Amino acid sequence: MTGLAPLVEINLDKPRYLRFDLNAMCEVERVTDRAFSELDGSLRTMRVLVWAGLLHDDPELTIEDVGSLIHIGHLQHVSDAVGKALDVAMPSSSPGDESPKNPSGSTGSGSGQSGDMISV
Repeated sequence: MTGLAPLVEINLDKPRYLRFDLNAMCEVERVTDRAFSELDGSLRTMRVLVWAGLLHDDPELTIEDVGSLIHIGHLQHVSDAVGKALDVAMPSSSPGDESPKNPSGSTGSGSGQSGDMISV
């Protein structure tokens, strides 16, 4: 596989696009001081995941900015978008392997094709 990690649309203050490339994953680890595979499903983790997934498009965005964009009324939408973005960034490695568990609590396997843009 070559190219950029796929984008997943998330509607916050405006349509934005999550991308979980290695840079985003490293930022999550840096901020949480945890390995990416050890993340939990807390609200703090969700906020950091959304922030890191949006950095490719808006490097000036802060974690607090992202927290202001998320409200309880669309938390499920945000969780679904993060889960989809993680799924397409880390597709299952074998055809029989159902889906990787990710920190957003969502499961499913993605296409993993570069250049994809997915809406939820």
